[in-house]
Amino acid sequence: MSSRLFEPFKFSSLFFLTCGLAFGFSSKAVAAQPGEPVAVSVTPVKYVQTARTIHTSGRLEYKSIQRLSFKTGGPVASITVDEGDAVTAGQLLAALETEEIDARLAEAESRHANAKDRLKRLQNLQHNMVSDQQVQAAQTERDVAASHLRIARFNHRYSRITAPASGHIVRRAIEPSELVTPNQTVFELADESKGWVIRTGLADRDIVRVKPGDQASIRFDAWPDTDFMGVVSSISPTASISTGTFDVEITLNITSRRLYQGLIGRITITPQHQETVAYLPLASLTSSRNGMATVLTVNSESGTAETASVRMLYLKHGQAVISDDSTNVLPESALVITQGATLLKAGDPVQVADNKVAGEQAL
Repeated sequence: MSSRLFEPFKFSSLFFLTCGLAFGFSSKAVAAQPGEPVAVSVTPVKYVQTARTIHTSGRLEYKSIQRLSFKTGGPVASITVDEGDAVTAGQLLAALETEEIDARLAEAESRHANAKDRLKRLQNLQHNMVSDQQVQAAQTERDVAASHLRIARFNHRYSRITAPASGHIVRRAIEPSELVTPNQTVFELADESKGWVIRTGLADRDIVRVKPGDQASIRFDAWPDTDFMGVVSSISPTASISTGTFDVEITLNITSRRLYQGLIGRITITPQHQETVAYLPLASLTSSRNGMATVLTVNSESGTAETASVRMLYLKHGQAVISDDSTNVLPESALVITQGATLLKAGDPVQVADNKVAGEQAL
């Protein structure tokens, strides 16, 4: 048997045809004698506005993670917090041994004081005893010394790490007495005032239907009976080189539940964009290929079956969702044959059996 029989579109055609056969034979519709109408069941076409939901998953993260480090290097003198600790803004987290830093600050202060005194002495001398160039050189020396003093004070101030905001320490990368280098990440602080986000990646067919402000619901295994509500807050304008998907960030509205960074959530996004579609039972499809499906309708004037080719978008709740661009061949209220369709071909006489008109389509 050729492996090409398992190509996706052939497989789907076979699947729908099988469904149609199953429903056809279970329907009490019996092939009539030649020339006699075939009793069929029908369902009226009804177009509705609906938003196609998008299902994906993502990783829960804090919206803001700040990486804290020392401005200068040196041995760690003290650490006051550990991973998971709650901290408040301005709280001391860690400090370096400052013997060397203090010495450099004292040196800078001394050089600055000497430069100021020298400039003052030159300015107090008689003009004919000191040249303008000497005064300008003394002023430059004083300004350079003042700059070095500001740098030394800055480095001294950043030999201590304080919390820039209230939150939780999610990572600690140092130990007491450890020698750290300048700008080495020492802590990662989650700013809880910025809230939680969950990030996911969407394929191009889905990203075009999503925009900031769309509503989303998220479920975590840790809270299986709770839907956490969120809103799409940002969408990457370019696809990831590694995955080919577009990054989407969803901001969550969480106030009371205990959650942890790294939890995996199942996400349902409801786009604001709506489509006009019709829902048809799978039994009404006599064939399907490359996104197009074939159904049979009842021509009320001639009492015969007619073929209509429609564009199928997707499946939902066991029904085929048909695009509204099919209205030219499948108008509103057209009677689509459900049970009995597999016994017919275009032009065959049909008769709608009593009590065989289906009710409103389930959404």
